[in-house]
Amino acid sequence: MTIKLNKKKVLESLIELNKIQLDKETGLLISVPVLHFENEESVFNNGPTKFTLNKTVFENMIENFNEQATGQDAPCNLDHLGGKSYGWIKQLRLNDEGNVLLMDIEMTPEGQRMLLEKEYRYFSAEFAHKFTRPDTNESFQNVFLGVALTNEPFFPQTELPSKLNKTKGEKIMNKDEMVVALKKEHDIDVVSLRSQNKELNSEIASQKISLEKVNSEKIELEKKLTAIELDKKEKEVDSLFCETVRLGKATKAQEKMFKVFLNTFEKMEDAKKEIEAMPVIVKLDTSSGVATDDNTSDDDSYAVKLHKLSKKIELDEKISFDSALAKAQKQLGGQ
Repeated sequence: MTIKLNKKKVLESLIELNKIQLDKETGLLISVPVLHFENEESVFNNGPTKFTLNKTVFENMIENFNEQATGQDAPCNLDHLGGKSYGWIKQLRLNDEGNVLLMDIEMTPEGQRMLLEKEYRYFSAEFAHKFTRPDTNESFQNVFLGVALTNEPFFPQTELPSKLNKTKGEKIMNKDEMVVALKKEHDIDVVSLRSQNKELNSEIASQKISLEKVNSEKIELEKKLTAIELDKKEKEVDSLFCETVRLGKATKAQEKMFKVFLNTFEKMEDAKKEIEAMPVIVKLDTSSGVATDDNTSDDDSYAVKLHKLSKKIELDEKISFDSALAKAQKQLGGQ
C-alpha cells in the first residue's frame, strides 16, 4: 500500500501553532505577527542600542517594504545567520489597533517541514532604523529586512495569541470556541485532524512492519534460489564428468581434480567446448568400441575395466551410460 501525505491538509495544522492562518488558495501563511508594542512610548533594548516601536515606525516599514527599499525580496533565514532562505515575505500590514506588524509569508517545502515537525516554532524580525542601500547609497529609516526562524524570538509570540489575532468587535475565544471557529472559517475539524494523524502514524508503523517482512522473505527466496542454482550446476558437472570418462578423456581417478576444473566455468557450454578440444587418454578399440590401455596388454587398468564394465551393463540392462557407469563404480569398489 502506498501512503501519500496531503501536504496542504497537514499544513493546516499550523493554524493551531501560534494561531497562524493559512490561505488555502495561495498556500501563504497570513497575518503572522512579527513585531508589536504595548504603547507609543514603549522602549526596547537590544544590547547597547535602545529603540522605540510605534505605529509610525511600522507604517515606515510597510512603505519601505512596498517600495522595495533594500532592492531585494525579504527572506526568512535560520537563527539570524543569513544564507539560505526558507521562505519569502509577500506582504506587511498592521492589525486593526495598529500595534502589531503582521506579515504574509510563503514558506519553502523545507521551511514548511521544519515548522510542521516543530524544529522551529517562531518568527523573529530583522529590521534597521537606519539603512543605506549599497548599490545606490540611498538612505532610509525603519526598514524591514526579513525574518528568521528561531526558537528564541526577541518578542515571545506565545504570550500574545489573543491580542495578535483580535480585530475590532471580536471577543477573545477560549480553546473550544476557537476549534468551532476554525471549523467554520476554514472547514477544518482540529479534533478529526488529530485523530487522522494518529491513524496515519499507526498505518505507517504497520506498513513498516510489512516492509520488513517482505525484505526478510526476499532474502530467504534469494538463499533458496542460490541453493537451487548450486545444485543444478553440481548435477551438470557430474553429468559432464561422466561424459568425459565415457569419451576416454578422463579417468575416475581424476574425478576430484576434474570437477574443480569444470566448476571454474560459468556456463557448461563453455566447459563442453573445452572438453571437445581435449585429447583421448583412454583409447577406444575401433572394432569393438570399448576402451583399451596401451600400457596394459591384458586390459587390467582401472579406467579400462570401468569403461568395459559400464558398456556391458549399458547393453545388458538397456540403461544410460551414466547409470551404467555408477553401477560399474560400485561393482569395482572404487579402485
